[in-house]
Amino acid sequence: MSLSESTAPTTADRVRQVVVTLAEVFCVLGTLVGTGVIGTRVEESSGGALAADATLLAPLGPAFSIWSVV
Repeated sequence: MSLSESTAPTTADRVRQVVVTLAEVFCVLGTLVGTGVIGTRVEESSGGALAADATLLAPLGPAFSIWSVV
């Protein structure tokens, strides 16, 4: 087969494309829910048990500022 020849996508190709697209949309929505952008904020869930200042062992915000550099 030469580079100038093109083949039409098959039904299996279309099904794969649709499944991959739906999976990506599901992943994006799951990420938005998981980070609290959609729905309950993480800090407010579990009665505040997941808040940054929930325990004395929880690191302060500046502890994570290094990751913006990394």
